[in-house]
Amino acid sequence: MHVEVDRESDPARLKALADGLLAVLTDVRAAVEDWKPMREAMGAIVAEIAKPPRGLDPAEVEEARAFLSWLLDDSFTFIGYREYTLSSSDGEDVLSIVPSSGLGVLREPREGGVSPSFRDLPAAIRALAREPRLLVLTKANSRATVHRPGYLDYIGVKRFDASGRVTGERRFVGLYTTAAYHADPRDIPLLRSKVARVLDRAGFPEASHGYKNLLSMLQAYPHDELIQVDEATLAEIAMGVLRLGDRRRTRLFLRRDLYGRFFSCLIYLPARTSTPTCA
Repeated sequence: MHVEVDRESDPARLKALADGLLAVLTDVRAAVEDWKPMREAMGAIVAEIAKPPRGLDPAEVEEARAFLSWLLDDSFTFIGYREYTLSSSDGEDVLSIVPSSGLGVLREPREGGVSPSFRDLPAAIRALAREPRLLVLTKANSRATVHRPGYLDYIGVKRFDASGRVTGERRFVGLYTTAAYHADPRDIPLLRSKVARVLDRAGFPEASHGYKNLLSMLQAYPHDELIQVDEATLAEIAMGVLRLGDRRRTRLFLRRDLYGRFFSCLIYLPARTSTPTCA
């Protein structure tokens, strides 16, 4: 690896450059050293949820389990992992870091402590942590310093007690691989069932032109969005895209992140072949 830097004499800027390089190298080293333990942590979770937590739909848990197994099959680059406990203090939920549970870029702090990002969320958003839903699939609000400079993909697996109450979360951050982005959604757990339900909601006969157009559009839909978007929103956007077939005009579809941290913009431009652009 060869790096060239333009002439720079400002000591402060030189120090910032050196500190930045050392920070990135530290992240890369941590991610590489902890890659195997992070995979082992995911494998342990897959084995654990073979027995569905109380109160959850066994079929949905099995599909989530298949998705986590799919991640292990070279579909996800593991960059960080950390465990959290969810408890109550003075009537408010508190998310605490499990000491020494961090791996990769989430190694620190070793002493544990309270998650400041969770504490600063609005009460309505913090309440989502108690939802009896096994997986949380979204984007982190920080960019990866390892592999490629995109926003980290966030995979949270909630932990439940014997009564079915949420007691914590196992959090993975990383990036979906190129193979994952090019796979047919019908071959990806969670996505395959989501796509099937959207096709069913549309009500087109399977051999019809409308069915084939809708399926083709869903197969070309950005996989990041397919993973994160809820079924109702996906169905609404999909039908909106289909209606553009007879109207050559630009259309913007907006989706707000479940946690209110960002908006996803899907832009369709009139062309010989409509191609979605996701920002």
